[in-house]
Amino acid sequence: MENDILGLPGFGDFPTWYKMAAWSIDPKNFTNEMMKTANCCGYPDVTDIGGLRICNAPLVGAWILAVAIGLLTANVLWNRRHSYSNTMAYSVTFLLYGLMISSGFIVHSCYLVECGAESPTQDWETFLLLDGSLTSCIAAMFFFNGLIDVGVILEKSMLTVFLIALSFTGIFLAYFNPFHWNIFFNVYIVTISIGCTIYVVCQIYCLIVGLVPRKKAGYLFGASVTGGMSFILFIKYPCWLCAHLGSWSYEGVWYYGSDVAMLCMALYAVGTRQPLKSDTSCSVKQ
Repeated sequence: MENDILGLPGFGDFPTWYKMAAWSIDPKNFTNEMMKTANCCGYPDVTDIGGLRICNAPLVGAWILAVAIGLLTANVLWNRRHSYSNTMAYSVTFLLYGLMISSGFIVHSCYLVECGAESPTQDWETFLLLDGSLTSCIAAMFFFNGLIDVGVILEKSMLTVFLIALSFTGIFLAYFNPFHWNIFFNVYIVTISIGCTIYVVCQIYCLIVGLVPRKKAGYLFGASVTGGMSFILFIKYPCWLCAHLGSWSYEGVWYYGSDVAMLCMALYAVGTRQPLKSDTSCSVKQ
């Protein structure tokens, strides 16, 4: 199968940046790529924990860590909503992360079918779609967080709430009606690429104009590098990872890498909120 960046089958007139973001997989043959990974990595290891069959048990630690990061950070930010600016939208973002990683754990580690079964159940497919939908919703929330931070929209305005609700509705409809790997892959890549890129651009603006101290930029840089590299390893080098670290590792790198990235983002989000004393966006607590 060819992987021509500018000529992937099924991409039609999508712009070059989109094709480059999706350079490793032809969405029409996404299942073929999954089979390639299965052939070189083999079926995942199975562990019986109290009668529950767990695939890729090393991922359990990543799941627990992710839930802790998501829920604890959401709680900290929510409790500061009356005294610090722009905390509620970030709180929702991290809450969604805790929920998403739970559905992702069912999809990737604790399957609703026996590990290695020829075909998944409808329930498994539902959790897969839920995992993808929540991931895209997180990307959408980062998009809105960026716009709120630079003052383009107001966090507590009805317009902002309406736009967030509208984006969530559109995302869930795109994933669930109907299910197709091509739709899943396209929505996944587009939402993550746009949402995260806009957020980073907004934060760079805050850094350039001096509203966020440069010592906080390290968290943003660490999140971007860790998240990006773990995703590239997961997509492009699963066979190498499995050969050197075991069958769990190609998903493990993505999971643990995502945990580190979100921990950096948690430190950045909490550290760059300001006391409610003005309408100035982005500036950090003194």
